[in-house]
Amino acid sequence: MKINPLTFLLFVLILACQGKTHIPKPENLIPPEKMENLLYDMYVANGAVSAENKNGDKNIKYMSFISLKYQIDSVQFAISNEYYTSQVDEYRRILENVKKRLEEDRELVRFEMDSIRGEDESVPEFEDDYE
Repeated sequence: MKINPLTFLLFVLILACQGKTHIPKPENLIPPEKMENLLYDMYVANGAVSAENKNGDKNIKYMSFISLKYQIDSVQFAISNEYYTSQVDEYRRILENVKKRLEEDRELVRFEMDSIRGEDESVPEFEDDYE
C-alpha cells in the first residue's frame, strides 16, 4: 500500500496537536489570586515605563518594585507562569480578570480626563490606542 505524503503529514499534524503538555504543579506556585494581581501590576508597570512620573523621571524599572511587593523572584514567576499556561482554563480566567480591571482603569482615566477637559480646554484628548 502506497501512502500519500500529504496524507501522512496531515496524520502526523493531527497526532501532534492532540498531545497536552503536562507540567506538574510546582511547590512554590503563586496562587491564582496573587498571580492575577501580579499580572495586573506588571501590565500597569509596563505601560508606565515610558511615561514621566511627577518628578519628570522616565524609564523607571518598576518590575523590581513588583517583585518586592509580592515577595517573588523571576524564577518563581517563570515557573508559575509556565504552569498556568499549561492550565488553559485557569489562565484564561486570570487574564480575563486582569483585562477587565485594566479596562475599568481605562474608563476611569477617560472619565477623569473628560472632567478635567471640561474645566480646562487646553487638556488634550485622551488617546486610546487599544481600540
